[in-house]
Amino acid sequence: VEEVTSGMSGFFKGVSADRDARFGNKERREMQRMKFPPHFSAKVDMTKVQLEAIEPWVVQQITEILGLEDDILVQYIMSQLAQPNPDPRVMQVYITGFLENQAPQFMSELWRLLVSAQDAVGGIPPEFVEKKKEELRLKKAEQERLNAELARRREELEQAARAAQAADEERARAAQAQMTDARAR
Repeated sequence: VEEVTSGMSGFFKGVSADRDARFGNKERREMQRMKFPPHFSAKVDMTKVQLEAIEPWVVQQITEILGLEDDILVQYIMSQLAQPNPDPRVMQVYITGFLENQAPQFMSELWRLLVSAQDAVGGIPPEFVEKKKEELRLKKAEQERLNAELARRREELEQAARAAQAADEERARAAQAQMTDARAR
């Protein structure tokens, strides 16, 4: 670097750090290096999405990937989703440090859910609604099975009680008949 000698001593010629390629924007370099799926180009208006419905899915996925619940990462992701129009590419760049090679798959699934939630009535992904309906259907079927089993057992107990009562009555009649015979002799 040469010193400028035209009356401004102490100043140096050169380029500023933001123009020097060695100090360029690392986020931009990472985004150019990574490949992103085509559906990342879809914009999501987060005001149309119910984040409360998305958060349990995020927690479950992060826990499955990392093998433990990482509240900090979940809160980071949720804070990014709280922005009006988050950029999935930027999010993927930032969470790659946590999720490593699982980050692209996670972000791809998350973004598909967000796009479908944005287009759905109520802001909940239709996949979640269908899953909940299936859970309720299975729960209802299990309840019906338990009710049928309970009714069957109740009927068995009632039959056993009626049989025991009939046997008791028969023994009582036999005892009565024996006493009547004994008196008659």
